[in-house]
Amino acid sequence: MNAISKTLAIAAMAAAAMTAFSSCEKNGTDNTGSDEAKTMTVDATDYTKWVYVNLSTGETSTAGTEETPEGFDWHIAIHRYDIKTNGAEAVATESKNINDPVTVPESGWTADSEGQIIVDISDMMNGNIGYADSNLNTVLCSWINQDMSVMPPQTTLSGLVYLVRMSDGSIAKIRFTDNTDAEGKTGHISFEYAYPME
Repeated sequence: MNAISKTLAIAAMAAAAMTAFSSCEKNGTDNTGSDEAKTMTVDATDYTKWVYVNLSTGETSTAGTEETPEGFDWHIAIHRYDIKTNGAEAVATESKNINDPVTVPESGWTADSEGQIIVDISDMMNGNIGYADSNLNTVLCSWINQDMSVMPPQTTLSGLVYLVRMSDGSIAKIRFTDNTDAEGKTGHISFEYAYPME
């Protein structure tokens, strides 16, 4: 179990307990990206599903944790707060503005690696949580952090712009902006993105 999954498991248990008691690559150059950043919100509330996102079209497709959507061209996928890529690699920038020019680094890129995701919280109150193996991109997963030293746990977003270099060399800029919907329900992931960078 990776650190992110452990943190999310603890946060999920704490939240449930509270509810129970309270009702083309251009390395080393400055790039401004595509003409204008777009925004998207993905419903990733289902622990048993990945939501696959095509950044070119803005289309999504949902599949189980052991599946990938057949015939769907995707760039990133979202499962709750977990992020994976379609053979891409990612790096964090220091920018917190999606429209700022960024320098594409020559090194520091991180590809997906094996990890674990939470897939079943039905018996969470008894300390039983189900996990499944999955590829994850640890850089992109760092978009959110939960501080468990205080109650209720404090969730903070990095606010950083991330670069994702696809297998064809094209690059996307992504900045995650929220993990809740208008009613405060978690698992609704909003982000800004520009793809492809020019």
